[in-house]
Amino acid sequence: MKRSIAILAVILIFVLSLGTMAAENVFGTVTNLINAAVNNSRQATLDQMTIEMNEVKLEEAKNGAENPNIAATDRVTRLERNLKQQVEPMKAELELELSKRRERDNKYQLKASLFEKSMDYLLTQKEIQKDSKLLEIKNYQYELANGKLKNKTMTQVDVDTAKYNKEEARLNLVNAENNLKDLQYQINLLAENNIDAGISITDPLTLMPALKVDLNDILSKINKMTDIYKAEKQYEINSKIFELTAAEYVNTDKEYQEARNDMEKAKLDLESIKEDMEVSIRRQKNALDNGLKKVDLAKEYMELMQEKLTIGKKKLDLGLLSKEELYAIEEESAVAEYGYYAAIRDYNVAYDTFNNTVINVIANS
Repeated sequence: MKRSIAILAVILIFVLSLGTMAAENVFGTVTNLINAAVNNSRQATLDQMTIEMNEVKLEEAKNGAENPNIAATDRVTRLERNLKQQVEPMKAELELELSKRRERDNKYQLKASLFEKSMDYLLTQKEIQKDSKLLEIKNYQYELANGKLKNKTMTQVDVDTAKYNKEEARLNLVNAENNLKDLQYQINLLAENNIDAGISITDPLTLMPALKVDLNDILSKINKMTDIYKAEKQYEINSKIFELTAAEYVNTDKEYQEARNDMEKAKLDLESIKEDMEVSIRRQKNALDNGLKKVDLAKEYMELMQEKLTIGKKKLDLGLLSKEELYAIEEESAVAEYGYYAAIRDYNVAYDTFNNTVINVIANS
């Protein structure tokens, strides 16, 4: 007991010192960013301390089981002694294993969260490029509108509309730039870096390779997922409690009924968690499959708009297309290109999340 208190004290001291431990780092690729965050994670240190504390608690539970110090003089004390000897070690073993699994799961979750924010960062850079292009187009359109107003081929209402569109494009660009700064803050926060540190991610926003997933194989192994493992062990513990309680009480006793209800509830919880997990995994797999299809469609549309733009420029040179019409095509092309990168971002995030929170968890359980 003294040893577990000592470890807890160390954890408290560590937590209180977190605010002074941040250090500024320079990141390059997404992989470098994630590796640096994992290696410097204070959560990982806390998780390891929790494991050590639970190891001590398991040792204490085993010692308590060997030396219960409970005089079993009636059914109340007999049950108390049996619970201490048989159930308390089971609970301590569960907490120890869960703390080990949480350490692993937290690492994978950190990786997935940082990857998602990194993809958001790269996509927002594309958004800034798109919004810059659209602002350029709106500026040209506003200048054209003013020129036509002087020539009396356009009304003041049309000019005001062009001016409004230009201002809207400017605000969109400002918002995108602010979003990039906010993402920089969020990445630094996740990476436990100085929140004011500059972020530079050098990776291009490219499509990750198709993830080969044997769904049936994964579903046959979902018992390895932490939530299901915890529910299974809790059912085992509640079953043991009921077994010991039933040896001392009859089915009309409150103690018997409560233990039986707890066991039945644990079984229902286990079945529900399994069903929810299977549904979640199937949805994630569908999101992956649909994500690839969306990327293909977005790419086709982008290439179509690029071809349309190329043709439009040739028509402009031949006098077969007006500048206003070409600007409209340029706007469509810029939006289509951004849509393609947005689809890549969505697929990459779905890919990485599934890989880190499902495949890696199952493979390392």
